[in-house]
Amino acid sequence: MRRAAAAIALAAALAAPDWALAQPVLPDAAEVVAETDAGLALLRRGDAAAAFDRINTVNEIAQTNPYGPLATFYPNMGLAFYFLDRGETAAALQFASTAVTGFNTHGMGDHPGRLMASVAQGVALERMGRREEAELTLRGSAGETRNRPELSAVHGLALYHLARVATLLDSNDQHEIRRDFLDRFSSDWPVPLPDAIHIQYYDLEHAERSGGAIEDLIRRSETLLQLATPIENLPRAQLLYYHGYHGMLLARANRFRDARPFLTRQYRYMREARITGSDVWRNLRQLALVLYRTDGPEAAYGLLQGDLEYARSLNAPPEEVATLLRDMGHIARNGGDNGTAQDHFLAAYAEARRALPVTDTLSRELRLLIDPQAPGFDAFAFAEEVRSIGSGQITFLPDASGTLQVFLSQGFAGVRPQMAGVNPATTGDPATFLINRALYHAMVGLPDSMRADLEAAHTAASEGRSALSPQAAIFDIINAVGFLWGTDHAPERAMASLEALYARYAGLTEGERLIFHALGVYAGSHLNKSDLLKREVLTWTRQPRAAAPETPWDIFANLLALEMAFGNLPAAQTDPLHAALQEAIGPPPGNRLARALTDMSWLMLASLDSRSDEALAARALVEQTLAETLPDSHHLLSAARFTMANTYLSRGDGAQSALWMRKAVTTLRASKYHRPDRLAYLMARHSRALRAMGDLHGGAALAADALALIDPDTASGTYLGELLIAQGSAIWDSTNNPAKAAAFFDDWLNRPGLLDRLQPETRVELLILDAGARARTGDVETALAAFARARDAMQLEHLDWRFNRARLELEQARLRFRAGHWSEAFADVTLANDIYADWAADNAVTAVADPETWKSRASWEAAIGWSLAQSLDP
Repeated sequence: MRRAAAAIALAAALAAPDWALAQPVLPDAAEVVAETDAGLALLRRGDAAAAFDRINTVNEIAQTNPYGPLATFYPNMGLAFYFLDRGETAAALQFASTAVTGFNTHGMGDHPGRLMASVAQGVALERMGRREEAELTLRGSAGETRNRPELSAVHGLALYHLARVATLLDSNDQHEIRRDFLDRFSSDWPVPLPDAIHIQYYDLEHAERSGGAIEDLIRRSETLLQLATPIENLPRAQLLYYHGYHGMLLARANRFRDARPFLTRQYRYMREARITGSDVWRNLRQLALVLYRTDGPEAAYGLLQGDLEYARSLNAPPEEVATLLRDMGHIARNGGDNGTAQDHFLAAYAEARRALPVTDTLSRELRLLIDPQAPGFDAFAFAEEVRSIGSGQITFLPDASGTLQVFLSQGFAGVRPQMAGVNPATTGDPATFLINRALYHAMVGLPDSMRADLEAAHTAASEGRSALSPQAAIFDIINAVGFLWGTDHAPERAMASLEALYARYAGLTEGERLIFHALGVYAGSHLNKSDLLKREVLTWTRQPRAAAPETPWDIFANLLALEMAFGNLPAAQTDPLHAALQEAIGPPPGNRLARALTDMSWLMLASLDSRSDEALAARALVEQTLAETLPDSHHLLSAARFTMANTYLSRGDGAQSALWMRKAVTTLRASKYHRPDRLAYLMARHSRALRAMGDLHGGAALAADALALIDPDTASGTYLGELLIAQGSAIWDSTNNPAKAAAFFDDWLNRPGLLDRLQPETRVELLILDAGARARTGDVETALAAFARARDAMQLEHLDWRFNRARLELEQARLRFRAGHWSEAFADVTLANDIYADWAADNAVTAVADPETWKSRASWEAAIGWSLAQSLDP
């Protein structure tokens, strides 16, 4: 990769080696590497201009002459570090990605140049805020450089940025990563001391959030201040931030007078510098709390009132303004002024809803503070919203159907307030309350909490003072829901419950049988047991309530089963069941979440329209609804955002697709129960979006990192196929070498049993790509055999294979055309276009809607036909 900012002639002005002065003698590969290393040494000494001239000069020579991969890509790595040093992260990422892809595709994945480039790539991603991608890359590069003494410096850099990103992403092993960095920190690492000390602060903050003893936290904070204060180049804002944090810990220990000077020092500095951000408002709230205890409520209220206008003058985020108003409301209420308190709470809720969904923690908290009977409430802009969410009172029943009804209507925003803070012992029937709370935890993706509630409910029911029987099927139903729907990270943990339900099948009610079969369909999908899926989906269709749902459990069961039925059963079979479910759900606004989930399944799996404005709008509405009714870490919200990414990708908008894919990854990553293979799958799809934007090397590097994240022997076949498609396509795109792609496909497709694990559509896609790569290598016979293999894979009659067949036959026609087999090529291309026209007619894909595809197909048919005509005797 070249950089036009400097000419080769610059070499003459440098203290350059003989080869740079005596043209046309060129350096050999070792000299290219040595020059790049010399440039990096200049960069470390602070001479950035000389470093750039040195590295860029040798890079220009390497890119304009026939070198091998080492000399071609090593200077790219050097330029990546130069641009990191200059703060030009986009350029750094571009050069690093090019180097990583180049080394990898030439079998040099263990070369120091590739390892250093991977570190630069991870650092650039972290600095650009692309944390999920950065974590993936940095975990790999920190591990690969760990026991390489010659790479100690870049290892330290990788470990520092990994510690940062693991903290910011709240990774499960963040503490271990931070301790590894702090315990092994070396002054030889290119990590400034202020940055290193902040990792220690992160560790202290994590200990606080994890419930560490307050006196121990205060001691650790004192140590942090003792270490930070003497550092000469530590920014004043950073030091005073530590002062403010120490003051907050002292306040938590009720040492309010000790806390006040620390908080005041930070407060005064931030006000003088007119600093904005969450740190400012947190400090302000802590100082107000301290003043409340030391000087009384009037002093605290006055501080908040004055800073409310300050916050608005700085355009503080609505949620920060809302928090200030909330705190003012608390002070007013504690002073007996309920009218002023309600005014503040209403104003706080209106501010919060400018930026936050109804499901956000702050939105929920503020709703609980609002009194609908207070004067002025009826005129409040959000009065109906507050009433409607508050009106969904749960009736706690032994089958948890009351909880399920409110959840399907309002999502977890309507259920959580009625579960939070309740002592089961005070409910009159602890077992029944606990079984309902277990369902809530199952639905929101908290399986550990679900299991604890199920066990407690069973114990309470066994004591005999409950309407809930300890033998009730609901125990196994909820457990299966939690591990199959609420989170899909451990579907095998649902199987014992399904087996228990099957063992007592004769005694199950009609409704219990319906949900049992729906969960069986889900288990078949998540466990890659296609026979189980097919059997259960057909059995589900024969259940009376599949066509006539009556209860909340019936609605939930059918929306689960339909999700898997779409694509596995013909439309003639699913359409009437879909219509029956929609009728049972009813018109808006009831069953809001149930409606959105049903719509999402249909839009993702059954709709033929994925490109139109109407399709985009429908998917956006589903995503918005799920964002307002599910926790922000729910895997189904991630799926909705993934759907948005795919929709934009199908419309050719790679930038929006990449944005939504990052949202999908962030959402999935937010749950500690996410599946690594699903995360890798989303990363692979993200690589497609990057390549669609023209970032071929970045896409290739991400695809390689995604594939390295999983164990191919245990990863779900649903996800593995996409990982292979992404990596094979990325190799082809980034190298423009179909032979390398064909070699990759050959390695994977011939592994015993692998193709059988993949989804049918993915299997066909992979085989078509393999055949296409072989066709471009010119090996006609091998390519024709690969096309036949792909064609034979299109066997399932309920799937519409016409688009794939049309694509396959056109690729085969091109192969035969290039080989001069005009007659066979013409037969292929006419068959391909006939099949495509038939498919397009059924899917409303007109020449107006997709002119480029129609034009390309017509051009190929004309070109092949003309060549055939020219070959015939007059």
